[in-house]
Amino acid sequence: MYEFTCPKCRTSSTAPSLKNGCFASCLHCGQRVQILLMDGADFSMVSSELGPSLKRAAPPAEPRSPWLLIAGASFAGLTMAGGIVLAWLLLGRPPRAMSQEAGTGATATEPTSRTPTATGMSALRAQLNSKDSGLRVWACLRLAALGTKATPASADLMKILRKQDEPAEVVEAATTALAAMGDPPAEEIPMLIEALQDPGSSRARSYAAGVLGRVGAPAAPAIPALIKALQANDPEVRIAAVSALSKLGAVVRERRNDIFKALLPLVKDESSGIREAGRKGLENLGPTMPTDLPALKALLAERTGPKDGRVYAVRALGQLGMDGVPLLVEAMTSDPDAEVVSLALRELADMKAGSPPVVKALGQAMQHPERTVRLEAATVLTSKPVDEDTLPTLLVGFCNEEDRQVRAVIEKALPPMTTFDKKSIKVKLPASSGAELKVGLSNARAPVRRAVAYLLGQMGKDAPEAAIAELCAVLPKETNADAQLEMLVAVGEIGPPAKQAMPTLLELIKDKDKKPKPEYLCAAMALLATGASEADQKVAYGLLARGLVLEARFNRGIYDEEIFERNKKVLAMGGKVSAGLLASAYRTTFVGPDLEKRNSRVACMNVLRAMGKEAATLEVKRLMTEVLRFANNDSAEVIQATREAYVAVFGK
Repeated sequence: MYEFTCPKCRTSSTAPSLKNGCFASCLHCGQRVQILLMDGADFSMVSSELGPSLKRAAPPAEPRSPWLLIAGASFAGLTMAGGIVLAWLLLGRPPRAMSQEAGTGATATEPTSRTPTATGMSALRAQLNSKDSGLRVWACLRLAALGTKATPASADLMKILRKQDEPAEVVEAATTALAAMGDPPAEEIPMLIEALQDPGSSRARSYAAGVLGRVGAPAAPAIPALIKALQANDPEVRIAAVSALSKLGAVVRERRNDIFKALLPLVKDESSGIREAGRKGLENLGPTMPTDLPALKALLAERTGPKDGRVYAVRALGQLGMDGVPLLVEAMTSDPDAEVVSLALRELADMKAGSPPVVKALGQAMQHPERTVRLEAATVLTSKPVDEDTLPTLLVGFCNEEDRQVRAVIEKALPPMTTFDKKSIKVKLPASSGAELKVGLSNARAPVRRAVAYLLGQMGKDAPEAAIAELCAVLPKETNADAQLEMLVAVGEIGPPAKQAMPTLLELIKDKDKKPKPEYLCAAMALLATGASEADQKVAYGLLARGLVLEARFNRGIYDEEIFERNKKVLAMGGKVSAGLLASAYRTTFVGPDLEKRNSRVACMNVLRAMGKEAATLEVKRLMTEVLRFANNDSAEVIQATREAYVAVFGK
C-alpha cells in the first residue's frame, strides 16, 4: 500500500502497489495522477502539476526479488532484457542495480520544484541517454511536466526520435515531452530541418514536419525539404509533409505556387490516404488562382489511374468562375467517368453559366449513357427560363428520353406548347433542329407529337423540309384529337411548302354538307393556306361560314375560341367568294329564334364588316337591306351589327 498527496486538493490518499506509469485517483476529489516509482529514493508522482509526494505506507507483505523474476524469465526462454522488462511490469519498479546504473553518475532523485535547477536539468538530460529504457521514459515524462521550461532538452529528445532501435514507449514519451514544450524558437528550425532530412528515422521526419507546419512563416526555409519529403517511402512522412506545406502555403504567399505544383501530383497517387491528404492540402492553400489553369488542364487530361485528381480539378475550376468554364465544359463532354461529368455539371449550375457553348455541352450530357448524368444535365438546363438557346436541347430530351424521372424534370420546366394556350412559348427554332422535330413527330407519346407540331407551326414556311414531309406523312395516321388539331394548324402556318398534306385535308372536308367540327375547320383553313383550287376554296369557305354556328354555342371546347378567331380572319380575307357564302349561310344555317342562331347572325355581320368593300356584292346588299327593312323581326343586336356592316361595306 502506498500513500500520496493529491496535487489538486492537497489531501492524502492511499493506493495499492502500482506498476510504474499507471494512474491512480484521489479518494477525495477524483483527480487522476500518474505514478512514477523509483527504488532507492522517495517515490515521485507526475500529474498536471509538480510536487506531490509519494511514500510507502506499509511494506509489501511478501517482498519479491526482481532477480528471481529475471532468472525465471530467462529459464523460460526469454532474454535477459526480456526478463528485466517483465520484472519492471510486475513489480512496478526497475531493479535496484538498473535504476542506479551510471554512465553519468546521475541518481534517481530529482528536485520537484517547478523551475528545475541546472543540476536537475542536467540529471534529466543525462537520464535521457541512460541504457535503462525505464529511466528514459521517466526522464521524458518529467520533462513533459516541466513544459516550456524543458526546452534545453529538446535536442536530446530529438535524438531519441531519430534512433531506429528506440523502444516505442520511449519514443512516445519523448514525443509527449516535445509536444509539451510547445513550438520551438526560430533558432531550433535548422535542427528540425536536419531531422526532416534524416532518411533513417521516419518518426523524427514526421514529427519535424508537423512542428514546422505549426511554426508558420519562420519555417519558410524548410519548404524545399518538405517538398523533397513528399517523395519519402513512408506514407506517414509524406502525409505530415503535405499537412505542413498546406499550412505554410497559406502564410508564405510567395511560395504558394511552388507548393501547389508540388502537392498536385499527390491527388493521383496510388495510395488513397496520400490522395486524400493531397486533396486536403491543396484545399487548405486557399482559393484557386488563374495561374493554376495549365496544371489543372493537364490533370483533367490524365485519364489513367484513380479519378480523384480529376475530381479535385473540377472542384478547383469551379472556384475560378467564368475562367474555368471552358475546362469544365471539356470535362463534361469528354470525361469517361460519370461522377466527374456530374460534378462538372453541378459546378456550372452553381455559376449559372448559360452561354451557347455550355448549353451545347449540356445537350451532349443529356445523351450520356448514365441516367444520373442525364438527370443532372436536365436539372441544370431547367434551372433558367427556357429560351431559344435551351429549348432545342430540352426538346431532344423531351422527344427521346426514356427515363421517367429525367423526362419529368424536362416536362415540368417546359412552358405550354400548343396553339390553344395563350401562355405557350413563342419561339422560333433554328433550322438545325429539324432532325429532332422529325423524330418527335413519330414519337409514341401524343404530347410530344403535339408539341413538335406546334413548334413546326411557329417556324412556318421556314420549317425544315424533312420535318414538313414527316408532318404530312403522319397526319393521316394521327388518332389523338389534340395532336391532330395541332398538326392541322401547323400545316396552315407552313402554307404551300406543306401542300403534300392536301389529299388528307380534302378528305376531311370533302362532304360539303358536313356538320362543322373544330378539326374540319382547321383542315379547311389549312387547305386554303396551302393553295387549294377554286372549287376546293368554295368548299372550304362554305365550311368556315357554317362554322360560325359553333362560335355561338354555349358549351364551347377548350380549342374553340382560338379556332373561331382564326376562322373569322380567314373568312374576312376570302373576298367576294367568302362574302357570298356568308350571305348564303345567313339565310339557311343561321335562321331561327333561339339565342345561338341570333349570335351566329351577329358574327356573320361582324365578318362582313371586317371585309369592308371586298364584301360589296349584290347578294350581300340584298341581305343587309332585307334585314334592316324588317328590323322588327330580329333582335336589336342583329340590327345594330347589320347597320355597322352596311356602312363599312357600302359607305352609307
